[in-house]
Amino acid sequence: MSKSLKNFITIKQILEEYNPRVVRFLFLIHSWNSLMNYTTEKSFPEAVNKERKFTEFFRTVKSTIRSIEIKNTSQKWNETDEKLSEALLNAKNQVHEALCDSFDTPRAVNELGKLCSDASVYLQLPVDQIKVPLVKQVSGFVFKTLKAFGVYGEEDMPVVLGEGGEESSAVDVEAAITPLMNILTEFRDKMKANASEGPKTIFQLSDELRDDILPFLGIQLEDKKQGEPATWKFVNKDELLKEREAKI
Repeated sequence: MSKSLKNFITIKQILEEYNPRVVRFLFLIHSWNSLMNYTTEKSFPEAVNKERKFTEFFRTVKSTIRSIEIKNTSQKWNETDEKLSEALLNAKNQVHEALCDSFDTPRAVNELGKLCSDASVYLQLPVDQIKVPLVKQVSGFVFKTLKAFGVYGEEDMPVVLGEGGEESSAVDVEAAITPLMNILTEFRDKMKANASEGPKTIFQLSDELRDDILPFLGIQLEDKKQGEPATWKFVNKDELLKEREAKI
């Protein structure tokens, strides 16, 4: 790619197709001191997947924390909790070593990804077995590291910070709509549970609400296994609509 050959592309042009976090991941997953052979078709898929994985992890953390009442959960650690805590400690050490080794950001991002995978498995446990403080420590470390890399800002995911992050207007909006969304989610669950003998139109309307209405409000509604309540996530409306368009 060369300006003299007129086969170059500007950052402004790239941002018309990809969000800024994807572009930042593109540079993070390549060593600063090695050559990058850039092509739009081949260079971005991995960066897109990285951005999607981390952002979805933070969304899941927020959704899970919101559904847990700490007073109803045992805070005594078990073997599973210890395992995640050890994974967090190991990730901290590995990320530190990577950054000390000629600022090896590809390795650092990879280690953060491994930690997110371990935490995602942990978040599949029954809610009464999940330790919120531990989850916040993990998500807080991942978020703060990526924030230091410039991927996220304070306004992006403040609720996942595990060590006293600042609140923002985004949190205020989410807190304001939480009661309404909980009622709406419960209503939708009940409607589906009692419509098994009724017309399929009810299910179609339910899916229309999930797929064609709520995304325009920046709300992502997710169904779970039968018998389990659905969950919702408050996300960037533009990003959610792009995901919706990609599925159509």
